[in-house]
Amino acid sequence: MSAAVNAPPSLRAEHDAMLARLSIRASTLHFAHCAVSFFVGCLLGGAAVKLSLDTELAWAPSLVLPAAALAIIAALYAVVRLALGLRVLRGEERDFERLQALRAQLKLDDPAALLPATRLG
Repeated sequence: MSAAVNAPPSLRAEHDAMLARLSIRASTLHFAHCAVSFFVGCLLGGAAVKLSLDTELAWAPSLVLPAAALAIIAALYAVVRLALGLRVLRGEERDFERLQALRAQLKLDDPAALLPATRLG
């Protein structure tokens, strides 16, 4: 009989709940938002610089400030999402360490514990 079967049900329930929580990986969503908003901020910043250099177009100077403001807003959003992603990642790392400890306690990664007992001789 395997050790995982003899384990307390509370450990197995905690393991299953932790596994479900870690399968979501919320930090990747924050990092994706950070990357996209940083890219958009760079595009808008480049557009603001280009518009400021276009002196032959009469309407270009009126768009410099809105483009620069949007670029700054996108960059700030990227920084906020990066900070959130890092905070969530630290929590996920703690949960993953706990999950590994639970797997060791339940002997889920020990192949010998999962095999039926055999009699030699």
